Amino acid sequence: MKINTILKTWSLVVVVGTLQGCELFEIFSECSTFTLGGTGQTPEHCDKAKMMEIAQNQKNYDEYVLKLPQPLPCVKEQKLKVDPKISKIYTYAYFTEINNEDNRDPEFWLGLYRYYNIALTYGDTRAFDRLNRIILLNRMGSLELGDRVEYELIYRQYAKFKPAFANYYKYRSNMMIGPYLYPALQAGNVNAMLRVASIAANANDVTQPERAKKIKDDMWMCASEQGDGYATRKVAERLQEAGKHREALEKYQLALAQGDRSSAEVLSKIFVYQTEIVPQRYYQDMIRYNLDLGADDPARSQRYKEILKLFRALPYFLSDDDEKIPELNQIIPLPPEKLPKWDGTITAAAWLKGTAPEKPDEQWLTQLALNAGLDPVTGRPLPKIKQEAEK
Repeated sequence: MKINTILKTWSLVVVVGTLQGCELFEIFSECSTFTLGGTGQTPEHCDKAKMMEIAQNQKNYDEYVLKLPQPLPCVKEQKLKVDPKISKIYTYAYFTEINNEDNRDPEFWLGLYRYYNIALTYGDTRAFDRLNRIILLNRMGSLELGDRVEYELIYRQYAKFKPAFANYYKYRSNMMIGPYLYPALQAGNVNAMLRVASIAANANDVTQPERAKKIKDDMWMCASEQGDGYATRKVAERLQEAGKHREALEKYQLALAQGDRSSAEVLSKIFVYQTEIVPQRYYQDMIRYNLDLGADDPARSQRYKEILKLFRALPYFLSDDDEKIPELNQIIPLPPEKLPKWDGTITAAAWLKGTAPEKPDEQWLTQLALNAGLDPVTGRPLPKIKQEAEK
């Protein structure tokens, strides 16, 4: 993609600079032609005038969120059971992808797209993240997905199995907080919880600080209970601020198990607080990494560093529906438990080596594709399906 295209995209993003957190990157990802495989086709909300309207709407977000009925709902989104046979399609494609990451042959990535799209169509929602990543990195080169419709169909398939996501996606597409964000929250969408928490955390209405704080804390706690590592870390930080150090330590541990890499960094430093942090005399670090644990434990700190080193490459591969480090407490139990012996691996990293899964039967894949209205050769929607999506 040409540099002027990048700059043009970012100039639009800056227009909505009042958006908080990762939403800036989400808009860049959706509005960049790079994200869409270089097609040059962008969603309606990427139009400059539309984005100016979004920026204006942001001013009303504080008021809307602070007026939401209390207590806010904390609903857990139900996970669908996937046919084990379908899961094997995803497993094969996933193993093939992560062990051939340097492959630059567009045909190779089109082949993976076929596996992932069939798997997603039949309910393995982990494939959604993989398809998005293939498009985001433009791995299909000159053979990229042909138009916005196919990109949209990926979202539609995912939303079919994740109804809570459907409303959140409508919110992200239209930036209309009233009609879509709250219904997404009511249905248990974690992204909606984090968005509401973000709005409350950055609210400019100083007349209702306690209400904003409660909304923020409730949403972080709810998202944490659904397994979101970022939210769990925010809960840990709040506990730390309140002087509840043991509870904070347990939440940091849980956040890492849920996939939050920043928590690994925190945990590695709080166990060498006296010898590494205090001597530096950086006030913010002295506040952030102090849990009053007493004597340092450099061996425990080192193990967290090793976990972080292993894990740094993994979120890149793991989807939101994957478990991250469920065995963390067996690898690094919290004190006063002693450190056990460890072979230096985590379950999630086993994908980076080992025996390749069995390749799915081609005749079966062909039948699955045809039954779903997909081209059995490419896995892409057949013309009739595409025409329906355009309506």
